[in-house]
Amino acid sequence: MSLELERSRASLKLDQVAAPYYIEYRVFDVEEHDAQAAFGSLRGNARNRLRFLRVVVRIGDYKQDSYRSPQGEGAITVMPLDGQLIAMRHQVWEATDRAYKAAAQELTAKQAQLKQYTAPDEPVDDFAHAEAVESVGSLVKLDFDPQPWLSMLEDGSSVYRDDPLLQSSDATLKFQAINRYFVNSEGSLVRSGYNLYELTLAESTQAPDGLKLERSHGYTVASMKELPSAQEFRAQATKLAGTLKLLRDAPLADEEYRGPVLFSADAASTVFADLVGAHVLGHKPELGKTARTTGEFASSYKTRVLPDFLSVVDDPTLASFQGEPLLGNYAIDDEGVKGQRVSLIEKGKLVNYLVGREPIRDFPASNGHARARVPTNPPGPSLGNLIVTASESFTPAELKKRLIEICQQRDLPYGLLRRDPRSAAHPAPAL
Repeated sequence: MSLELERSRASLKLDQVAAPYYIEYRVFDVEEHDAQAAFGSLRGNARNRLRFLRVVVRIGDYKQDSYRSPQGEGAITVMPLDGQLIAMRHQVWEATDRAYKAAAQELTAKQAQLKQYTAPDEPVDDFAHAEAVESVGSLVKLDFDPQPWLSMLEDGSSVYRDDPLLQSSDATLKFQAINRYFVNSEGSLVRSGYNLYELTLAESTQAPDGLKLERSHGYTVASMKELPSAQEFRAQATKLAGTLKLLRDAPLADEEYRGPVLFSADAASTVFADLVGAHVLGHKPELGKTARTTGEFASSYKTRVLPDFLSVVDDPTLASFQGEPLLGNYAIDDEGVKGQRVSLIEKGKLVNYLVGREPIRDFPASNGHARARVPTNPPGPSLGNLIVTASESFTPAELKKRLIEICQQRDLPYGLLRRDPRSAAHPAPAL
């Protein structure tokens, strides 16, 4: 990658087309083991290895360049796995050539599009400067004996034998070793690796009125030591089946419930991530749009978005929190910028956004939060470790008491405890 980068910087130039001012190469080397079991029998078991290359070439300058989202994203291809230098360099060269020619076309189209709009008084730059970083971490491998895990999937998916009304009973695993490589023309060079282990249980049944009911439970961890034992996995599958039976036998909820809802920790974190986490990401609006960013908080900068007893930070530099390992930990993001702790909401007031190297109004520089969800996608603003703190706190018993008091004040026969926001058709246990 570095050899081809030097060659491109020195000689990548077409007649009547400007030379690139920025080039980046990013490789995801992914080894994964996937397996699935249903109704106590294995139905899939495969090990795969892929190496993805994504090349970005920008023409112009930091203020205005060829990059248009989602167009102009560069070129994507696969890399050889056998370590042949000439073959790998050829793939990098070919992708760079395609990305450069695409950037030239995009720059012309972008300039024509911009003429349709009235430029703001202070246009936001297209790309942010960033200091060069160099970090070469250890590589990771996928090294485990699959047989015990396959047996666990078969056993976990066999709980249908205890409940003939279960319509599906599935168990899956996906174990990955991911090594990332990144170089750019600013001098950054980064190599990092991490493992990811996922186990999932999913079951479904049908209520007497015909409504389909589904429940699932997943484990996503960075170390195999954090995965459940075979006995714990089976117990969780049995618990899901028991919950489905309760839902199947529960009375149908009113079509509209208007009253207080108490969320469990798991359900509350999901709701908070959807209602808050998704909207603190500083995505640059489309060309011609004058908003600061996209999402519900686009016009909420420096205004109140939460009660004043809540504050929120995002800190990808944390490897653990109160003894629990965190998956959102990373040292350098996918654009070659060091991850940073960012205070987002202070006493209910929005004071910051998570941004990458695509600036938005009032945020000209990256705060190290650009990540790619999948190897072929461009990196964009993403959550790391979202941490919520409260100046006021209550025990579960106090919260339940408060819920009951509100129901009594409003003459409601019951309130709802939501343990899983995905099972909204039938009620959770009434209080």
